[in-house]
Amino acid sequence: MPSLTDLGPDILLPILSLLQATSPQTLHRSIALVNRQFRALARSIRFYTLDFDSSDDAHVHGLFSALEREHLWHTVRTIMVSRTAGSGPALDLLTTALPQMTGLRDLHIATNVIPAPLLDTLRTLPRIRLYAQVASSHRPRRPKPNTTPRETNLQRLRAHPNLHALDVEAMYYKAADCRLVTGPLREILLTCVNLRMLRLCIAQPSGGCVIYGPTPEYCGFGFVDGEAPPPLEVLLLEDYPFGHEDSPPPSPNSNPGSDDDGDVEDSYYSKENQIGYPAPGSEIDYWASTFTWSSLRRLRIYHTDMVLHPSMLHQLTSLREVEFTASLAAQRRFFASVPASLERIRTRRFIDVGLTGLMRHGASLNRLEMHCAEDWRSKWLEAALVLDVDCLSVIGGRCPHLVDLELDLAREGGEWPFEALEALASFPRLRTLTLWFELGVADGDHPVQPYVTFTSVDSLYKRMQGVREKLDLQPLRRLDVKAGAPPDVGRGLVAEEAFWPCYNSTAFRCVLGERDDEVAAGRYKIECTRLDERGNAILRQALESGEDPEEILDEEKWKGGQGGEGENVDREALRVAWYGPTPANQWEAHD
Repeated sequence: MPSLTDLGPDILLPILSLLQATSPQTLHRSIALVNRQFRALARSIRFYTLDFDSSDDAHVHGLFSALEREHLWHTVRTIMVSRTAGSGPALDLLTTALPQMTGLRDLHIATNVIPAPLLDTLRTLPRIRLYAQVASSHRPRRPKPNTTPRETNLQRLRAHPNLHALDVEAMYYKAADCRLVTGPLREILLTCVNLRMLRLCIAQPSGGCVIYGPTPEYCGFGFVDGEAPPPLEVLLLEDYPFGHEDSPPPSPNSNPGSDDDGDVEDSYYSKENQIGYPAPGSEIDYWASTFTWSSLRRLRIYHTDMVLHPSMLHQLTSLREVEFTASLAAQRRFFASVPASLERIRTRRFIDVGLTGLMRHGASLNRLEMHCAEDWRSKWLEAALVLDVDCLSVIGGRCPHLVDLELDLAREGGEWPFEALEALASFPRLRTLTLWFELGVADGDHPVQPYVTFTSVDSLYKRMQGVREKLDLQPLRRLDVKAGAPPDVGRGLVAEEAFWPCYNSTAFRCVLGERDDEVAAGRYKIECTRLDERGNAILRQALESGEDPEEILDEEKWKGGQGGEGENVDREALRVAWYGPTPANQWEAHD
C-alpha cells in the first residue's frame, strides 16, 4: 500500500500547506524530520507568507538574504507589510525583490503612502494583487497656497491595474473635510478596473465631548449617469455619508411606529441630512439600482434600505456571508428573501434573523455569530437577545454543517445554563464555540453570578468535552468564554465609575492540542486572553496547586526583585480572572 513518502511534490505541497495552516508544530517538528524531501518542502512552505514591519530594516534584510541563499524566492505566496512609515530601505528592498518572487499572488501593504517606485514595479507584474488602505484619523489638511501637497495613496492609486482590495477609514468634521477624501477616492473607484474588495468607514467622530451632527450639504462620491465601481466580491460598508437630491422621503422599508414584535423599524433616512446629491432621488437607490451585485460574496452593512431594494436584492445570487452591524427588524425580510444560500450569518440578536430565516439557510450554514453588547437598562436578558434550549436544539438539528458558533447565554437564579451548554455540545460538527455571559452593568453592585473565572471555564470545557465524548463526536477544538460586553460609555465628561465594566470584564480560551496523540489524550491549554503568558502561567500553577495566584505573584516579585518575571503582570486582570468581578461599590476607580 503506497505511503505518504511515495507521493510526488505536486501532491505533497497542498497537503503540507494545509498542515502549516492548521498544525505548524506537526509540520516542522514531525513531518520535516521524516526525510530530506519532506524537510525541503517544509522549509519552502515556511516562506509562503512573509509578515514584516517596513521599519524593521534588519529583519527584512535577513529574511531576503535567507530567500536568496536557499533559492526560495519562488515559494513566496503572500506578503503582509504592517502599518508604519511609508518609505524606507525595507520597502526599497521589497521593490527590488518583487520580480524574483514568481509565485507571489497577494501583497498587503498597511501604509498610507506606498512608495511610487513600488507601485510602478507592480504595474509590470499583473499577477500580483495589491491590498491597500486609505486611513485618516485626524482632520484632513488642505494644501497651503503655492505648495505641492504630499502625495498619498489617494493620489497614487488612481487607475492602478493591480489594486484588488481597498480599506478606507476616514474621519471628518465638516463636509469640506470629507470631500478631500471622497473626491480622490471617487476617481480610484472609477478607474481601478480590477478592484474586487472594498471597505468603507467614512464617518464623523463618535466619541469625545463634542457631538457632531450630519452635515447639511452633500459630501459623498456623487456617482451619476451610470457611473459605478467595478463588480465587487466583498463590500464592508460600515459608514458612509449617503445623500439625497432634496429633503428625503420616508424610507420605503420602514413604517411609523413599531413592527409586530415591538421593535421600532429603523432607517438610514431617519438620520440623513446630506442634501445636494447630484442625481435625482436618493444615493442609496442609485447604488442599489446601478451597481453590479451579482458577484458579491460577502457583505457587511449597517442598515437595510439598500439590501431590501428589489434591484439589489434580486442580484445577490452569489452572496455567501452577510453581517448586519445594527439591530433592525427589517433584517428578517432580507433573510427570508435573499436568493442565495448563506454560509455565514452575523447579527446582533437572534430575533433579527428569526428561527424561520435561519432555517432557510440551515443546509448551507457553517458559521453563525449572534452577539450584542450589554446596555445600561438591563435589557440583555430579554427573549429577543438570548436563545433558549428549544431553539438551540432545532438549530443543532437543522444546521448540520455548522462548525463555528458565537452567541450570548444567560445565567439565571445563580446557576449555569447546563441544559443549553449540553445542547450546544451536541452540535455534530462544531469545532469552535464562543460564549458571551453578562457582567451586569445595569446593577454593578451585584454582578451576575456564578462568576466566569479561570476555574469555572476549565470545568465547563471539561463538561462539554465529556458530552461530546458520550455522543461519539469529535472534541471541540476551541472554546472562548467571555464575561462582559461593556456598552459605550457615552459622550461628554464621563465619570470614572463608567469604566468599571471595562476593568471587570474578562475572557478565556481553551484550545485542544494540535497533534493527534494530544487530542486522544484530551490535552488542552487554557488561558485568560487579558493576561500575558506569565500571568497565565501563574493561573495554571494556582489551578494545579490550589494556591492563591496573588500570593504566587507576590512571591515571584520578591524573588526576582525589580524587573522580575511577575513585574509586568496586570494584578487587577489576574484578580478578576481568578475571583470574578469586584462589585462596583467596592471598586476603586483608577487610570
